[in-house]
Amino acid sequence: MGSNLTTQKQPATGPQSRWAFDPSHTEVEFAAKHLGMMTVRSTFLEIAADGSIDPEHPEASSVVVTIQTASIRTHNPLRDNHLRSSNFLEGRGPFAHGASGLL
Repeated sequence: MGSNLTTQKQPATGPQSRWAFDPSHTEVEFAAKHLGMMTVRSTFLEIAADGSIDPEHPEASSVVVTIQTASIRTHNPLRDNHLRSSNFLEGRGPFAHGASGLL
């Protein structure tokens, strides 16, 4: 996952601050082998992410990401629709959530 933090700082108390990721500079990408012969590269277009940064205690910093699963793009509309089906992403719900454990 590539990302850039923005200067859209959220109000916070103390040394810890909350930051929203800039959607135009944030990407969630992945690659998977297909039939062991080719690599299929994919991206999700609809992502929301923010992070909490504590410079005094970096181990307490965190990132939370929410991905709209229907926004998957593989550059192949038939494959995209198949991945959105109940066989794959639809069965997991409209959103995928992730959070960092350790930065």
